[in-house]
Amino acid sequence: MNKRIKFLAVTILLIIIGGYIYFGESPNSTEAKIKNSIEGYYDCFYSAWMNWEPSNCDEYLDLSSIQSYNKTIVLKVIIEQGRYAAEKKYTSQETLDSREIYELIYEYVQVDVDGDHAEVKVDIQQGQVSGRPAYPYFVTFGENIFHLKNISGKWLIQSHDYPYMDKEFIERSRTEKIIFDLRKIHDNVDRDYQ
Repeated sequence: MNKRIKFLAVTILLIIIGGYIYFGESPNSTEAKIKNSIEGYYDCFYSAWMNWEPSNCDEYLDLSSIQSYNKTIVLKVIIEQGRYAAEKKYTSQETLDSREIYELIYEYVQVDVDGDHAEVKVDIQQGQVSGRPAYPYFVTFGENIFHLKNISGKWLIQSHDYPYMDKEFIERSRTEKIIFDLRKIHDNVDRDYQ
């Protein structure tokens, strides 16, 4: 009888572990890597913007895609606008530095993988906010749809659709590359503050 109980206990334990492995998400699974690319993209952009320091977020984006390329340029433009505004005393550095980060909550609705391509629907929500939160210009709360491609073992974002995208500054063009023009950026900031 004792052997039966041990056998039953081991069998139940193996079923539980097997179910976890089968239904659980391994950090090395394709789905986990895709989610890490999306969340890494947001973390990198948010950190660069909050610190007013351009960062290399290219590791999350397929830069052969015009939309992805333009996202990196627009981030640099926004950072330069803030830095230049503080330098010209249009706004104080203290104001720029006192911003708080919004917590982002990712609710993955659907992750479809077809070979080296993936489509991901994720509902992004605002989490806890304290102090003086800085709304991230590159985040649109609600349903976001990402298209990713596996390139050399990394899942890179090729396109990103979201509500109101045609009205957003960051999505000025999907067909033409944006040029980083320092003089134009400074002229626009001067004009905005005069």
